[in-house]
Amino acid sequence: MTPENTHYAWGASAAKQWRGCAGSVAYIAQCKAAGMIPAKVDTAYSLEGTEAHDWADRCLKGDIVRSEIPESFLEHLGGYIDYADELAEQMHGGATVFTEQKVPLYYNKSVHGTIDFAVVGEKGINILDLKYGVGEKVSAEGNDQLAIYAISLVELLQSQGHKFTKTTPVTMAIYQPRHHSFDGTAEVWTTTLGELMMQIGERIFESYQVSKAADATQLTPSYDACRFCDARRVCATRVGAMFDGLPDEINPLKGEIDKEQIAKVEITDAVRVRIAMKSKEISKFFDELNENTLELIEAGQSICGLKTIDGGKGNRRWSSESEVDKLLRKIPAAEKYAPKKLLSPAQIEKVLKKNGTPLEKQHKRFLSRWDQLVTQPEGSPKLVLESDPRPARVTAAGNFEDEIAEEDCL
Repeated sequence: MTPENTHYAWGASAAKQWRGCAGSVAYIAQCKAAGMIPAKVDTAYSLEGTEAHDWADRCLKGDIVRSEIPESFLEHLGGYIDYADELAEQMHGGATVFTEQKVPLYYNKSVHGTIDFAVVGEKGINILDLKYGVGEKVSAEGNDQLAIYAISLVELLQSQGHKFTKTTPVTMAIYQPRHHSFDGTAEVWTTTLGELMMQIGERIFESYQVSKAADATQLTPSYDACRFCDARRVCATRVGAMFDGLPDEINPLKGEIDKEQIAKVEITDAVRVRIAMKSKEISKFFDELNENTLELIEAGQSICGLKTIDGGKGNRRWSSESEVDKLLRKIPAAEKYAPKKLLSPAQIEKVLKKNGTPLEKQHKRFLSRWDQLVTQPEGSPKLVLESDPRPARVTAAGNFEDEIAEEDCL
């Protein structure tokens, strides 16, 4: 059987791509055959992620102790290992723990995927996924990869005689310790097995069948479908979708786009040179235009189809590191600095817990001073489409709330 880590085209990790753009798998194969993209797409980052998973797996299985993990990895993996251990403890006795567990994908049982960590017991099913990447923030809620792995694990266990019900709780979490917004906590998605299998699972299976039958011209670009697609850098259809609808005056493609022909267009050397010359300028213009749009809406101007929302809370930080150093005088410097920078509030909480003095058990005076020294700034406003379900920050006269009106504006 083929393991998913040999890049099975319809693997769980690529589900957003092939679900969102049915013909992407066929198009990627076509591009590889033509030499437009490398046949193998492993990078230094993916290899580093593989190594991180290996260290965590060996530690959780007890093959090595934590101190044997290289410091550069332990800095980020320590919290993940703690969280995995906590999940196992919460299930109490009788639970089964899985680390780097291979499972047949439920929509194609001839292919295996690998679950980073899972605990199955009387209280339900817990799936934990380690994301070691720095760049893109990965959300847990509605995550296709998590859903696929959870359903695949359940079907494997059912084939071995395990019993579940529709109301069995399923909790799926993503731990992404290196992302700049990481505050020490995992992203969690909780649902029931019935909802997961009968609704989400069936829709994923249908998408799989559609994509298996699709050819290289059936491309429907979108942010989610394109952002990790192997062919995203050479896909003319993606370029066409990005600029479709813009006025000719600022549209690099100029004029009407032939959607049937554009899938056959290759990005020539001349185009690559032109993009290299203009990419920074184009990117800067669009960023500045979005900034201007945000400012106008924040000032009360109505822009049909767009709104601003709260950016959420920023990461917690210290108001005075010198005062924090005094408060945490019982913690050795080697444990609260990494290497010369004071650890964040979330990281210090882990140190306190590791030393047997968790924050919740500290004296009231300590907690009072802690609250004084921890600050959490408001996030910056964000520009989104008006159809975004999150509430608008500013209500301006004349704003259209109907999505049809929004489409008319565009």
